[in-house]
Amino acid sequence: MLLKDVFALIEFKDFVSALFSIVFVGSIFIQIAPIKVNPWDKLLKWAGDRINHNVNQKIDTLEKKLDDHIATDTARRVDDIRNTILVFANECSRGIVHSKEQFRFIVSKCDSYEQYVEDNHLKNGVITEATKLIKDTYQNHLKNDSFLK
Repeated sequence: MLLKDVFALIEFKDFVSALFSIVFVGSIFIQIAPIKVNPWDKLLKWAGDRINHNVNQKIDTLEKKLDDHIATDTARRVDDIRNTILVFANECSRGIVHSKEQFRFIVSKCDSYEQYVEDNHLKNGVITEATKLIKDTYQNHLKNDSFLK
């Protein structure tokens, strides 16, 4: 009997069933074998991606909103630190006396701001001068021990 005669005797549904069985058994052996082909992993990943498509879209939307919120919050905090430095420098230039703790606090804020500017490659013109004024005033108060007590 020729191969052509065997195919003539087999109905199409039987052929599909036999082909599916061969693929199924073969994929099990490929999955178990130490070959880097994992058809079940690919099939399950594909099915999972289809099932979770809407959830993944919602997560992507939430990630974008969270990133935008973090950027806005960071910008607001940086503006607050910048404003605090400028106000303190203005008070120093007007001769308002501060305590040693206030100077230490503002100097740490100046250092944090300078690090932020350096990390993000920003310009820092006005704050650089304000920081210099604050640090010079701090040094003068240290020499003269003239802090607010």
